[in-house]
Amino acid sequence: QVMSNIRQVAEQPWRDLLSACGQNVSDNAIIHQLMKADGEIAEYVVGGEENAMDDEDEDEDEANEDKEIAAFCNAWLDVVGLAVTGRLLERILSIPALTVKGCEHLNADLSYLQNVLVALGVSGHPHPLLGHISELVTLDASMLTERINNMDKTNQLQATLVGMEERLAAMKSVGG
Repeated sequence: QVMSNIRQVAEQPWRDLLSACGQNVSDNAIIHQLMKADGEIAEYVVGGEENAMDDEDEDEDEANEDKEIAAFCNAWLDVVGLAVTGRLLERILSIPALTVKGCEHLNADLSYLQNVLVALGVSGHPHPLLGHISELVTLDASMLTERINNMDKTNQLQATLVGMEERLAAMKSVGG
């Protein structure tokens, strides 16, 4: 099938995201887990499963051709959304330092992007990490430090997320 590996197009921004927060992940499985944006990742992000998007059932009355067109468009919108999200998160975690005002601005920008992605109506978007980072930038130093210190780093996915949170804490000049 031509579209079977379409999500590979979005892998590089996620690989760069992990690199930006000091994670050297050669295993594609962790990248795929992060990109998947449901299930296990919802357990670890701020807001948890309430940020996860539900899949909507297709209207059974649609013609087969309309379904194929919609599936094609949704597959590409998913890939574009994933690539944009991965690249944006990578660029955010590459910021040298964030002030309180910068955190407020970043929170507003991420909220706006989440609203845009919701309006597109693509399943799995916005990615839960957008809301997670948005929430984390609003946490005070003690809450962020406590969250990082209480995370179980034995699970590879959770350890990867902790790496992102530690990078964000360093940007906010929060000690761990």
